[in-house]
Amino acid sequence: MFFKLESFYFFLIYMFLITLFFSLNSLFMFWLLLEINLIIFVLFVSSMFDMNSYKTTEQGFYYLIIQALGSLILLYSILMSDSSKMFYLEESFLFMISLSLKIGLVPLHFWIFKLSNYLKDAPMFFILTFQKIPTLFILFSSNCAFLLELTLVNLLFGSLMLFYSKEIKNLMVSSSIYSTVWFFLFFLVSPLFFLIFLMNYFIFVFLMLKLNKAFFVSCYGSFEKLLLILSFLFFVGLPPMGLFFFKFFSLPLLLDILNEFSVFMVWIFTFVSTFAYFSFFYFWFFSNENLFFPSTTQYSFIFTFFLLMECFLLLI
Repeated sequence: MFFKLESFYFFLIYMFLITLFFSLNSLFMFWLLLEINLIIFVLFVSSMFDMNSYKTTEQGFYYLIIQALGSLILLYSILMSDSSKMFYLEESFLFMISLSLKIGLVPLHFWIFKLSNYLKDAPMFFILTFQKIPTLFILFSSNCAFLLELTLVNLLFGSLMLFYSKEIKNLMVSSSIYSTVWFFLFFLVSPLFFLIFLMNYFIFVFLMLKLNKAFFVSCYGSFEKLLLILSFLFFVGLPPMGLFFFKFFSLPLLLDILNEFSVFMVWIFTFVSTFAYFSFFYFWFFSNENLFFPSTTQYSFIFTFFLLMECFLLLI
């Protein structure tokens, strides 16, 4: 898909605004820039895609209402705070809740699943990726009370939601909730780890959403199928994908930062999410075997081998 000239201008402004978030030192300026970013994002999506559909327009207003509600709660928490400076907001529960609502974290994740059923792949990609960058950055940098508990709750529910995902979009939404804890942990370990994981995550979310029709369209070639399998290996965290090595090398560092119980919970639910990813892809690959694979038995053995290898690696 090629951008229209108008859409390209909006996209440049949109990306420029995202980069500005990293240089802010005022919570009020963060809120103001967040609202400007939302307006530019809506204009960008509207100029790029057909918004004449009733369902699309309805879901667009639904998204705006959710964001407006989150913005009101965020502004109220900033005004009620003792400090207007970033990174010094210690115990603002409303601050954390408002940001969770805006990016669809547990327990305020209900709206993003409904939205995913009607939006096209490209707008959904931006909502699951670039729209989250400013909010995640300020959330992880704010040192809010119970931030670790919030990420662990998202890890728990996100990994369980993966079992109930029946479509690629729902899987990506559940995965974004589950991956929040890894964004947070990599942010604690190293900003470089965080940025590399972020870029890799964006690429593979794009590939998954772009290639999700490969499950149903038999004319897709071997290269597209290979990309889909590589995306699957990335989300599961199997070698040779980089996520496996990030997790492996970050474990000793996490033991120095977090308590042992938190690290134990992270790895237990990482193990649970692995089974969830395998069950999803196993169902799609082999329930549509004539569209995707010529022979079920051979690839069923490969999937079983990868599952056993992942179990072994997680137990080391």
